[in-house]
Amino acid sequence: MLIMFVSFAISIPIGVISAIKQNTWIDYVLRSFAILGIAAPVFFVAVLMTLVVLKFDLFTIDIVGQPHLWNDPAGALKLYLIPTAAGGVAGGAGIMRLLRSQMLEVMHEE
Repeated sequence: MLIMFVSFAISIPIGVISAIKQNTWIDYVLRSFAILGIAAPVFFVAVLMTLVVLKFDLFTIDIVGQPHLWNDPAGALKLYLIPTAAGGVAGGAGIMRLLRSQMLEVMHEE
């Protein structure tokens, strides 16, 4: 459920902007982001995100305690933040490319 929300929140604006700004540097950057999102495995993106969180000490990840949503909502959301973001990027990349191509097809109709 969270992965779908993140993937739609990422892919819809990126797909629309990429279609509107067709063949500009913005379009090329966003399409490159989508291609990398499709090509990179979800577990690899999750490992990279975990390393970034640990390197810059953004927040602590309580793996041993396994906080429950009803007892510690902030801890549970922190625990699920990285897998949700990694899955959302992977799912959103495919949606973005599909949305961009469909919008371009409709925009070029008479």
